[in-house]
Amino acid sequence: FSMKVFISLIVITSYIHAQDWYEQTIREEGAYFYYVGMSSPKATRKEALEDAYAEALKEAVRHNFGLVQNFMGEYEQTEEKVNISQKTILYRSGVKFVGAVPERKYIVEEDDNFTAYQEVKYPKVEIEKEKQRLKFQTEYQYEIKPTLDKSKNKSLKKKPKKEVVKEKDYADFAFIYVPGSFNEEEADFINLPIRMEFYPYRYLSFGISYFYDSDEESENYDSTTSDKTYYEHEQDIITTETSEFVLDLKIYPIRTRWFSLGIGKEYSRYVMTQTQGDYEDNIIKEEEIEGYGNCASLNINLSPINQSSGKSIYIDYRENSRAKTYSLGFAFNF
Repeated sequence: FSMKVFISLIVITSYIHAQDWYEQTIREEGAYFYYVGMSSPKATRKEALEDAYAEALKEAVRHNFGLVQNFMGEYEQTEEKVNISQKTILYRSGVKFVGAVPERKYIVEEDDNFTAYQEVKYPKVEIEKEKQRLKFQTEYQYEIKPTLDKSKNKSLKKKPKKEVVKEKDYADFAFIYVPGSFNEEEADFINLPIRMEFYPYRYLSFGISYFYDSDEESENYDSTTSDKTYYEHEQDIITTETSEFVLDLKIYPIRTRWFSLGIGKEYSRYVMTQTQGDYEDNIIKEEEIEGYGNCASLNINLSPINQSSGKSIYIDYRENSRAKTYSLGFAFNF
């Protein structure tokens, strides 16, 4: 009988020791949950207790709110190597502990190191409130990147990035001024030359031109020797007005940043009117020519096209039923 009592006492003692509070990670009692955290060996009692307290809160998060695994660490980088020290932390971001308070603690000293156990009491009613609040919260992920230790190597300072401006190879639009032209018979100065070219593609252009000119012709008149009166002289003045509207389409077998050569076809409408004297309705000659012809142009860039604008010398050749015309001017490219 005494042997049976002795064995029973051993079993009861083992059971009681196994149920020591600091060995029960989670315990429920009444309106509270109790969570125990165990620290890793630390050099001081304070560090051990802080670590144990943090572990107890992690147990509360795991038990009630789930967990998120992430890495927190310290990085040290030099030109030669990268040293990384990191540890895994289990946590749920955004959890607020309301009413959780530390309870019992237990510290074990061994080989000049301290291991602590910390119990935390957490009210069930606060746990339910926090669960309801977290239903409307958004989880955030955090990332820690290696940082450069500039104090160890001052030569590794960041250099400012240079802004690279990409230059265009060709213009999108050009305004062309061609004040003078000449043909096989004569040279002419154009009073109002307007020409524009559009480049929807690199090797294609569409041009619009309008030229207007006005000239007066009369015999030499000297009031001291002539028998004519001034009025009679004015009646001998002949005014010639010309206007021409041109549409052309050109392709470019050669197009570089410095020069381009285009050839194509054009449609033109040429109108000439001659009047005599002061009256515009006193028309003595009128001519209208409409048709198609050939055209070509050569652009020699004085400054290549960039993001703003460029300039070039513009040489133009036109051939139609009326004449062969050569023009020289300047192009402002955009």
